[in-house]
Amino acid sequence: MTTGSPKVYTRTGDKGTTSLFGGTRVGKNDPRLEAYGTLDELNSVLGVLIATTEAHRWPTHASMEVSRVCDELRKLQAQLFVMGGQLATEAENASLRAKLPNLKSDDVTAMEQWMDRMSTDLEPLKNFVLPGARRLRPKLIWHEPWPVELSERS
Repeated sequence: MTTGSPKVYTRTGDKGTTSLFGGTRVGKNDPRLEAYGTLDELNSVLGVLIATTEAHRWPTHASMEVSRVCDELRKLQAQLFVMGGQLATEAENASLRAKLPNLKSDDVTAMEQWMDRMSTDLEPLKNFVLPGARRLRPKLIWHEPWPVELSERS
């Protein structure tokens, strides 16, 4: 039965390598695979955060702010996807890279400004945050270290 969906396998064999966008084969231990894999993981965690947040019944006075934050997180997801696409593409293939969307310095500035705005409402952290105190928190701390930290190191 054919559904028209793309195959999830390549039939190129494992042999410890994978293809970049453009066809170049690289080892699965290539640092860029770790980097874009971590960005994918962060994107997934953000998706869980958005879905869980939107499924929650918020008081009317908070629902507009929650919606705004979820919209910002979706923008961040799109930007992470752009970064991953750039990392997954052959560096030498300028014509292929030119067809991909780029993250612009204005995008980075907007992300930093959003983080600054979100941080102004936070009280100073006085102790460690333990999972389990709230229903959503354990879902967000399911992976240590947090994918944001991993992506910064990749």
